[in-house]
Amino acid sequence: MTTKPERMTTVIVDDERPARRNLAFLLQAESDIELVAECANGLEAISAVNEHRPDLMFLDIQMPQVTGFDVLRRLDDAHMPIVIFVTAYDAFAVQAFEVNALDYLLKPFDDARFRQALDRARTRFHAHRQDEDLTLMRRLLTRLEAGAAQASSAPATKPEPLNRFMVKSGERLFFVAAGDVAWLSSAGNYVALHSAGKEYLVRSTLTETASRLGEAFVRISRTHIINIEAVEAFEPQFNGEYLAVMNDGEKLLLSRKYKNQWGRLFALR
Repeated sequence: MTTKPERMTTVIVDDERPARRNLAFLLQAESDIELVAECANGLEAISAVNEHRPDLMFLDIQMPQVTGFDVLRRLDDAHMPIVIFVTAYDAFAVQAFEVNALDYLLKPFDDARFRQALDRARTRFHAHRQDEDLTLMRRLLTRLEAGAAQASSAPATKPEPLNRFMVKSGERLFFVAAGDVAWLSSAGNYVALHSAGKEYLVRSTLTETASRLGEAFVRISRTHIINIEAVEAFEPQFNGEYLAVMNDGEKLLLSRKYKNQWGRLFALR
């Protein structure tokens, strides 16, 4: 007589609905997983963990108001599940997880990477390594708090210029030079980079990205930034606006709300 595998009660925490749906879909195929809650923010996560006391939690880090790290700080040790961090941090930032032997999924991740993380969680679960996980979690939070304190005490400095973007394709991480990006567009909680006919997503806002780009980049609307070196022509419109014709054939409207940028834009040409 065979016995059924012990099921891991699981909670998903992510402020993006498509991300929650994707994880829930992947977990449906796992016979030893029981999904007990899907949370759209940190407060829901704290409530769900205290109510269900799950064995496993997929935890998004970058959430508004209450971050994933805030969630961990507010949980009692007795309720702490195994945690798989879900993050859009770049490869340098995720070293914090690797140093502390904690698992993470770097967005966007594929099915193979998901299964690898889940298998590691199973190993920890069946080995009853909760005390070890708590030690690792405390060590990570201590490192992060020390880094935050150091950053807050330092004098404010201008952000470092953004000369290249780290992007992910499957399991491969690589760089796209800022100068090779023709234009950028807002895509929810991401910025879409358009380079050589391809699109890459990076986790950021258009405003934050604009503050770190060089003078060749000009914001032309609420949703678009263009690289002036990639403009083929400007087409005047009947209402006094212009279309920027990009070298990939895309035509982007120069919003009159950003008209104060137009003089600098044409001067750069």
